[in-house]
Amino acid sequence: ISLILVLAMLMTMFAGLGTASASTTTYSCLQVPYVATGTTVSSDKATLGTIVIDWDTITASDVYAHKAILVLPEGFEFVEDSANPGTYSSQVKAVFTKGPAEYLGKELTTKIISTKEAEIVISGYDKPATEVRATIQLNGISVSDSAPTGEAKARFLNISGLFPQADVTIGNVVGAGAAS
Repeated sequence: ISLILVLAMLMTMFAGLGTASASTTTYSCLQVPYVATGTTVSSDKATLGTIVIDWDTITASDVYAHKAILVLPEGFEFVEDSANPGTYSSQVKAVFTKGPAEYLGKELTTKIISTKEAEIVISGYDKPATEVRATIQLNGISVSDSAPTGEAKARFLNISGLFPQADVTIGNVVGAGAAS
């Protein structure tokens, strides 16, 4: 009986147990510039990093959307329009830059929901795809005088689907005027 137990244990160690293949999502940044406090920065002006998201496999999103909340680093804020509370002069631009024709060049849905948070959504795609990339530009972001020095990390919070929680460095904060 001990021989059978040993064989059973060895079989579980070496045999694949039919685990589902997981999709991998990675976050990175095209550039990580120095960011001065007390300034307004933008990815499209290379004064703030452009976030890159790579998926090895992305599942269809026609029924269930892939959704995340992007949280800005401490001391960074979306600029709210004082004349129209709840609207923002800052912009979040997200677009697919790699993948099949159904995705390539299409925009992801983005919405700034507070001075610290933006919602990122992928929906309406009825086919899965492999090797997909999207970039996210954050434009017109205010950096306060009290922003802590060092790495400025934006955080992704998963709401549903293929946006695992993770941090990505979008800039290195230095004192006022030092990045000019």
